[in-house]
Amino acid sequence: MNHPLATLCEQFLRERKFLRNITPSTLVWYQVAFKNFQGTFPSETSLPTKATLQDFVIGLRERGIRPVTRNTYIAAMNAFCRWLHEEGHLAEKLTLKKLRVERRVLPLLNDIHLRHLLACRPKTFRQHRTHTAVCLVLDTGLRLSEMLNLKQVDVDLTTSF
Repeated sequence: MNHPLATLCEQFLRERKFLRNITPSTLVWYQVAFKNFQGTFPSETSLPTKATLQDFVIGLRERGIRPVTRNTYIAAMNAFCRWLHEEGHLAEKLTLKKLRVERRVLPLLNDIHLRHLLACRPKTFRQHRTHTAVCLVLDTGLRLSEMLNLKQVDVDLTTSF
């Protein structure tokens, strides 16, 4: 990484890490996006342009990269280009619009599935614990992460509805 673009990428990452206090996983996310951008243009050492950014996205599509992943790379490159503009390396502010992503609708449980779940009669401790967790999520609408972080003091068993 001895060409100007790589040097600027390293400086960007260093500033994000020490001045913005980004998480290690975000740092890796930026690195992966940069690696993919530089992989699209292996001999390119100049700063990104609107054309190279668009070619980058086209290359991602041609390689079969999923739309959600492409959008994360676009977000990382937009942050980098914004930083380049703020630092005076780019005269114009470059941004790419995120691509439309098809929303997947997850199938819901039907009445038969719900009745089956609630009719279950657990026999072991593990089955009781799983059944209680399923009923809690179904009755309250808690997210799994909220349920897993639930403490006994968070629950008010005296109030009935």
